[in-house]
Amino acid sequence: MRRRPVLVFSICRAAETSLPALPSTVAEIAARMRLLVEASDLAQVMLDRRGQVISWNRGAERLMGHRPGAIVGRHVSTLRAVDEPENANRWLDAAARDGGREDEGWWVRRDGSRVWMSVITTPLRDGSSELCGFLCIVRDASVRRHADLALQKTAEGLEQLAATDPLTGLKNRREFDRMLRTIPREPFAVLAIDVDHFKAVNDDNGHDAGDVLLRTIATTLALLVRGWDVLARTGGDEFAALLPGAGREEAAKVAERMRVAMHGMPSRSARISVGWASAPAGADPQTVWTVADMHLYRAKRSGRDQVVGSEFVVDDTPRISGPSNTETLTELLAGGAVDAVYQPIVGLGDGHVLGYEALARPAHFSATDSVETLFRMARQTERICDLDWICRKAAFRDAGRLPDGATLFVNVSASALLDPMHDVDQLLLLLRWGDWTAARTVLELGEHEPISDLKRLAAVLARYRAEGVRFALDDVGEGHSTLELLAAAEPEFIKVARSLTMTASRDASRAAIEAALAFGRSSGAVTIAEGVENQFAADQMQSMGIELGQGFGLAVPTAPDATADTVAGWLARSALRPLRPRAPEARP
Repeated sequence: MRRRPVLVFSICRAAETSLPALPSTVAEIAARMRLLVEASDLAQVMLDRRGQVISWNRGAERLMGHRPGAIVGRHVSTLRAVDEPENANRWLDAAARDGGREDEGWWVRRDGSRVWMSVITTPLRDGSSELCGFLCIVRDASVRRHADLALQKTAEGLEQLAATDPLTGLKNRREFDRMLRTIPREPFAVLAIDVDHFKAVNDDNGHDAGDVLLRTIATTLALLVRGWDVLARTGGDEFAALLPGAGREEAAKVAERMRVAMHGMPSRSARISVGWASAPAGADPQTVWTVADMHLYRAKRSGRDQVVGSEFVVDDTPRISGPSNTETLTELLAGGAVDAVYQPIVGLGDGHVLGYEALARPAHFSATDSVETLFRMARQTERICDLDWICRKAAFRDAGRLPDGATLFVNVSASALLDPMHDVDQLLLLLRWGDWTAARTVLELGEHEPISDLKRLAAVLARYRAEGVRFALDDVGEGHSTLELLAAAEPEFIKVARSLTMTASRDASRAAIEAALAFGRSSGAVTIAEGVENQFAADQMQSMGIELGQGFGLAVPTAPDATADTVAGWLARSALRPLRPRAPEARP
């Protein structure tokens, strides 16, 4: 602490009245210090070794208000806010031991008011190094203390602001990540929450209405968690909850209460899907959150307004968990092996192959292993652009083994597509590296990320189209794929979401599919049904006017030189004509 001399206390071993009896060296030191104290304009006091005041100068009188006659002979502790001689003695003993001491504290003026003082105490020794007293310098530090407290309050306010979502008042993503890292070693659960069809609320009623809905949902969710739980808004329409000490049963109950609570709200738009995962003490919280996020994805795929969860067990997580999601992602970005498998997009009426969607995955994954949690982890850690580029390379590297003339559908994230560092020139270089052409390339824009700047999206797509690249909008009908995005992107291909294909018997799902078909007919886009898992789904989609499908019921993803066999196997099980490959039709 910096020393700012203002008030001086000199503490001598002997009282002023006993000075003549001291050895001459000590007496001379004491007398000299007393003269300095009395002559100084600073507030100074001399004390004996027992802590009693033996001299009180004009500066001390001005600062404290006490006259010398009222102070001399009293213990220094009577000047402190807490009248405890033991505390003063400890302070003096520390100064003697350390060769000096500076501290701060409350002192009492004559009128009883308290003032914050900064005190510097220096021990005094005679020629034989025997302690004979102390010299203390004290100053009024109240102004600086007020400034320090104000600065501290401001810093705390800024820290709180940095940890808070401004719209809902909940913790934000940054703070949730921090609290995950500092969770005590005890069982816990993580909930991943997503507002269903939130994009439609913004589109139909405006962003102000969307903000009101988010605040209302946040308030409702906050009433359903305990005081020590952590509830955060982690994305545009995404929330997360950390439940320390919670097990499987409690996590499931909280998640279901949250879902049901939305049904009691005035707005029919307030519906949520929840994924949860409970974990034992010592489990990696980020991995547990990813598993909860995976369950959320399944809840949304199952029709939304659902709760899906499980107890976290390492062997039960997708292949990503051994090693952990974070380790796998780090390994891939550092140059780990990534392979690509290819799933045919098939004509439901005649079995012709329109093209193949490339599905990249770590080399140790099987063709049917899900990589959704891996990509969600990349988005959560803002490494999606790097992972996107690695997967694109894997897709084009092996595409040359596909049947002649094949069209390749390659997934691309919105972040990577709009990133200036990954522009069309980089894609053209990649195409040359893979001996592929832009005319045989379709980039699939996924629904996982919101796109706020639709004008910029349209401009970027135009630059790609100028080189011959076409686009598909993936998972239309869920996530962030909306009519507004369809109008801005003008995709050559519309891929109906698997969740709609699976629930096409419901009126709402059927209406959404018909809307996608109507848009396709008016814009010239080709409509493809995803999630065709059986012959019934294929027949149902064809009866609605969708002629193309993709799904495990048609063909599982496989190596590029085995794709024809997988389609032929489906044709052998169906009543369709033999496989008849043909080139994809150009957009009118």
